[in-house]
Order: sequence, then C-alpha cells, then structure tokens
Amino acid sequence: MAASISERSDSCFGSGPTVSGYILSSTPLNLCYFAFEHAAFILLIVLASYVAGRRLTSGFSYHSFIEKFVLCTGLGLGLLASLVFFVGVSGWLTGTVLVGLPALMFLMGAGMGRELAGDWRVVRG
Repeated sequence: MAASISERSDSCFGSGPTVSGYILSSTPLNLCYFAFEHAAFILLIVLASYVAGRRLTSGFSYHSFIEKFVLCTGLGLGLLASLVFFVGVSGWLTGTVLVGLPALMFLMGAGMGRELAGDWRVVRG
C-alpha cells in the first residue's frame, strides 16, 4: 500500500516520516525548504489568478485596490479550478498540465503591463 507519508532510512539525515521526499522530523532546515517551496507555489497561484481575473475584468472600475485584488483573485481562482476540472474530465490531467495552467494564466495578462504596474504602485504606497 503506497502512502504519501512513508519511512525512509537511506538519507544522511536519518529516518523519519517523509512527504514528497522531505524528512519532516530530522532537521528544521528540510522543513524550512518544504514550507518555502509550498508557500512560493501558493503565491504564484494567487498572482496568476489575480492576473487572469484582472484581464477578465479589465473594463470594470473599482473603489479600492483591496476590492480589485479580492474580486480579481477570486475570479482567477474560479477560472483555474474550472480549467483543472475540464482538463481532468477530458483525461489530460498530468503534472505538466498542472504547472502549465498557471503559466497560461500569467500569459493571459501579457498585454496588461501598464495596468499591473499601476496596481503595483498602489500596493507599494
């Protein structure tokens, strides 16, 4: 029976439960790498969702940046979930496709450089 958490003893850090090849109980540094990689991936998903949602709502006006960020990100996350669903239903869901969908969402906003730069200036203050 294959499980996502397993015992591995061939590591130089000792044995312990692993998730995706990281030994969680042996060294804090491995746990930091694990957390950083996952936090960076979540940040990229949120940014890709914001860019895609901003592209879809480019004709709307917003009262504040927070309103724009929340609505655009929510719309982009819904778009990403729908894309994953339809790709999965069609039978083409692979790791490469899962990485490519956020990249495709970034490409949706390729022509929006000035708008996104203006949004960045608002965030920086």
